[in-house]
Amino acid sequence: MSKILTQKRLVFGIVILAVCLLIVAFVAARSYISCQIEKYAANVEITSITLRAVSLTEVTVDVTVRVENPNPIGATVDRIAYDIYFQENDEWVYLGKADRTEDITIGSNDSASLNISNEIETLSIIEMLLEAVRQWGAVNLKVNGSVWIKIGPVSIGVPFETIRALSAWP
Repeated sequence: MSKILTQKRLVFGIVILAVCLLIVAFVAARSYISCQIEKYAANVEITSITLRAVSLTEVTVDVTVRVENPNPIGATVDRIAYDIYFQENDEWVYLGKADRTEDITIGSNDSASLNISNEIETLSIIEMLLEAVRQWGAVNLKVNGSVWIKIGPVSIGVPFETIRALSAWP
């Protein structure tokens, strides 16, 4: 009976050791892939910020994000999220946010431009326009966020931030 008990313990120990080795191998592989992705991370830039439509209740701000994939294999942008601020004196005032989760495939050594519309309440825009008038017709907008790039099973966030002067007058 003790021989059977010893064999069961040995088998149990081997199973536990095998599971631990699999977990370590998985974590190591994921870390290696993440490091490789960071090494060849996508380049993200905001190419334009424009006021498109104005109504009594909201204003539409269009933001164009360009994502360049310098990798030798294709990638998928599976999420873009950012916040928009305007500068009032020396402080950034929150205007709104955008979050796009539609998958966009970018080929190897290729790029894609993504247009994202943001509806912002008119009250926030009125504040921004008043600041623009105080600053002779222009106001600084800041777009701050991340693009999530998926290569294989790993997705990594690539942060971006840009500040642009936006004219209040066409």
